[in-house]
Amino acid sequence: MLKLYADASFTNPIRTRIGFLVGDGSDSTMDTDGAPSHVRIFSSEFSWGNLLASPADYTYADNVVTLEEAPAIGETIVAMSEGEYVFEDLHVVGNDSLEANRTMEQRLFVRSEDANASNVKISIDNILSSSVIDELDHFLAEDNSGTPGTYGEAGAPIELGDLASGESTSFFVKCIVPEGTPMDNYHNILIKASSENFSTHE
Repeated sequence: MLKLYADASFTNPIRTRIGFLVGDGSDSTMDTDGAPSHVRIFSSEFSWGNLLASPADYTYADNVVTLEEAPAIGETIVAMSEGEYVFEDLHVVGNDSLEANRTMEQRLFVRSEDANASNVKISIDNILSSSVIDELDHFLAEDNSGTPGTYGEAGAPIELGDLASGESTSFFVKCIVPEGTPMDNYHNILIKASSENFSTHE
């Protein structure tokens, strides 16, 4: 499987989506890929992703999150793995007229663990399309000897080839915050790594 990290020593994982539930007013359970570190609710009211508390708002057992209240139509619940959010230690001035002062950029690392990964793809995972910050504010680029290569189109994925089990590579992600964006800690943008995985056994 592929795992994302904030550092070359692979000690600071990047949070990814491990569970997702679109509210319908009745369903209050969500399957997850492991125990969540954070569970957040996203909606027009909570575009930044309001953090839910356990056990007051939800409980977890055997890869299932059970919510105390079923999310309504228009609400989305997301379970996230442990680690750091993208750009967690960076900040910008959202009302600055200079684009450079509204730009965040981070180098990330992806490693294949316990499998050989073919056709590794990195993409922007936008949880809430109606948020002030969306995938079209984000750009991806391959790593060119520690500096960003040419950034692709807004929101476009990048292909990083194959990674044998234990191998890693790095890439860059950039966000240009729209001028006039209200001050907040937005958590609706995650990074997704995908591939075809093959056994390491000969």
